Amino acid sequence: MNPKLMIKLLILLLTTQVAVGQNDLSKKMMMGYQGWFLTEGDGSGPNEWRHWSHRLEKPNAGNLHVDMWPDMSEYTTTYDTDLHINGEVAKVFSSHDYSTTKLHFEWMRDYNVHGVYLQRFLAEIKDRRFFEARNHILGNVIQAAAETGRKFALMYDITDCNNSDIYEQMVADWTYVKDNYAPFDQAQYARQEGKPVIAIWGFGFDDGHHDFTNQKIADIIAYFKAEGCYIVGGVHGNWRTGDGLASNHDDWGWVYEQLDMITPWSVGSYGTNADVDAWQPKIIADQHWCKANGRTIDYMPVIWPGFSWSNRYPGKVFNQIPRRGGDFYWHQAFKAIEAEVDFLYGAMFDELDESTAMFKMAAAKDQLPDQAEDILIALNQESQEAYYPTDWYLQLADQVQLMLEGSLALTPSIPIDPAINASDYFSSCDQLDAWTSSGSLSRNTQEKMQGTAALEFTGSATEEFRQVFAQKHRTGLNKENAQLNFWYYIDDVSQLQMDGQIEIGSAGKADESEYYWRLSDLSLQNGWNAISLEVSAAFLTNGGADLNALNWFRIYSVKSGSVTTRIDGIRLVNKLDLGASLDPCDELSTWLTSGNSAIHINTADQREGEGCLQFDGSGTVEFSRVWTTPVDANVNSENGYLKFWYYVNDISKINGDNQIEIGSGAKADHQEYHWRLTDLNLTNGWNKVVLPLATASITDGPVDLTAINWFRIYAQKSGVVKTIVDDIRFEANPSVDNFRELAEPEVEPMSMRAFPNPVTGGQLYLQLPKRSEESLALVKIFDLNGKEMLQKRVEYHSTTSMDISHLHRSGIYLLIVQYDGKVYTNKILIR
Repeated sequence: MNPKLMIKLLILLLTTQVAVGQNDLSKKMMMGYQGWFLTEGDGSGPNEWRHWSHRLEKPNAGNLHVDMWPDMSEYTTTYDTDLHINGEVAKVFSSHDYSTTKLHFEWMRDYNVHGVYLQRFLAEIKDRRFFEARNHILGNVIQAAAETGRKFALMYDITDCNNSDIYEQMVADWTYVKDNYAPFDQAQYARQEGKPVIAIWGFGFDDGHHDFTNQKIADIIAYFKAEGCYIVGGVHGNWRTGDGLASNHDDWGWVYEQLDMITPWSVGSYGTNADVDAWQPKIIADQHWCKANGRTIDYMPVIWPGFSWSNRYPGKVFNQIPRRGGDFYWHQAFKAIEAEVDFLYGAMFDELDESTAMFKMAAAKDQLPDQAEDILIALNQESQEAYYPTDWYLQLADQVQLMLEGSLALTPSIPIDPAINASDYFSSCDQLDAWTSSGSLSRNTQEKMQGTAALEFTGSATEEFRQVFAQKHRTGLNKENAQLNFWYYIDDVSQLQMDGQIEIGSAGKADESEYYWRLSDLSLQNGWNAISLEVSAAFLTNGGADLNALNWFRIYSVKSGSVTTRIDGIRLVNKLDLGASLDPCDELSTWLTSGNSAIHINTADQREGEGCLQFDGSGTVEFSRVWTTPVDANVNSENGYLKFWYYVNDISKINGDNQIEIGSGAKADHQEYHWRLTDLNLTNGWNKVVLPLATASITDGPVDLTAINWFRIYAQKSGVVKTIVDDIRFEANPSVDNFRELAEPEVEPMSMRAFPNPVTGGQLYLQLPKRSEESLALVKIFDLNGKEMLQKRVEYHSTTSMDISHLHRSGIYLLIVQYDGKVYTNKILIR
């Protein structure tokens, strides 16, 4: 060791009080942050198109340097390329802009990414222009980390440096950084064992780009240890064995022993899950070396989502190592954590050149530049019918962090679904919140179509309803399947002039990243209008909105006089999964009931729409109707549900024979689905009833779900009761708000029992009533997003065991069992 460094180290040890116990990296995943994308006009010293294209030209289809494309919907400072997306100019960002860095760090905060290793390329900063650019980006990171509560550490990349002067160059640069930016004085600078972290990446490789002597690297390590640092060494994946292009371990082992942490580079080293399985023993053996013979070296494996650099290096394989929807990334995380690692390095947050980027990216071909959609990789590249949101890999990173820290049980399968529940309201319109208008705006709690209120505008001003949403709305939809639905009321449509629009967007303002429709195309009528707008038919501004980052809604129109308008229940839905309304129950129409009872329209107590059907009496048939024009349910028997609101004032008076029926035979007991009313665990008051078609009994089938023309509820009664029905409809895979609260399980011998509850060992046991003729039970389990997690038929025994170990995520699930002509329901808790 250099004698001067030894003296400096001794002085430091004698005079510095180390903050023992601060471990920012333990049980945390940090990501690499390149920050190397520059453009013309971004104010940087190079003033060149760096990393976006070859030859420093404005990006076009013939010069791209990247293999993936960023989701640009949230960037506020952007730069035009010579590419187009859906006819609009395709834009990119510059890492030099603080707005870019801030946005990236906000994403890290929002998706539970602990922090980053900021790359500092020692060979690059020999050029004064890049030296200044790198310093500027360091300043951006310091500020953004402080504002978002993220951690950061410097990682020196020594690729292509000269062995002869690397030590001097490193010392000179660090001295400049320390004197001008004081990174170790920043509260957000990462520390481990109480020491500030410095990473040095790129030694132990014999590949012509990292030709350093072991002594030179040892001197650099000693220098930073003398600065009081915790040293992370980025080394070859075969560092321990010396195989391939790794340096001989016999020559370098003593250098590795000087490190506080070893992180072997693995990107591109394997490409299948089987390869990852073979990689795991290396992790285990590496960790053993780090702790053997009294060593206390930490170990941080690298995981990455996929790999491709065919535009960076023409002739290379396009999409060389596919992402496979996140399965490849997840399998690496699972195998590493299963090997009991305490640290993870995610490569990389923003690396588009090698297709390892984890930030928000174009998810499908229609989000890629038109001229380059065949040379760029979308997130659904391997299955273009699959849906992935642009933030899918940030969502996965969040789940990996939870699994690493132990908040999520170790699971070999991705525990979340990319198909976000699209039935949640974009806005329920129950509160004024941040809604604004150029007229008078208020809540109307009487004239509403759902929830507790509608929003009401009064005046002749142009802008009726506008909001910039602080929380971006993720729909899980794309342009082809998304439909915007809401209620719109107007008291005098003749006052509307030709100029008027409905807008949704993801840029937080008008006329940018927006879908819009013209009011004049809607054939509005006085009163409430049910608005359904196909996003595929919308006009576009700047390529349209990101449907997974919506934060803008507006309605405006030029008027010739004062009007009153209202909106309610704004949501985006998957038009392919809508189901169909059987009857809104707003009119008596051809509804019938028993002769000694009466039904009428109740306009005070409805749950949806303008009214509901009320029954009063003791007759058996409460509600019955035949439709002369059959209704297409738009669902099938596997995914369909019959849903409606049902009120009863005294459930104790309903007994004996009772059923809910739908059918295609226009009469009872013919081509009919039916369920027993008393199997539903109804309570006094309103019940939201959701009946899976797959659990129905069938009489004189089959039932034609494209031609439903029969509905009936009947029940024998012991006295006069009041019942109400409202909003009868079909839905596919309804969300959790469609499930009424289920009663606690009964314990009598004739009921179903599910145990243990909570479930802790992956085994669920069912006890069912004694069978009559059936020997199989149909079991379904749903999560609280309404997603079906299990469906299987199980052989009846007095106690039936089921393996549900694949349900790794803790939480409440909904259990539905059809057996012996009955339907049993229960809630189960999995821990």
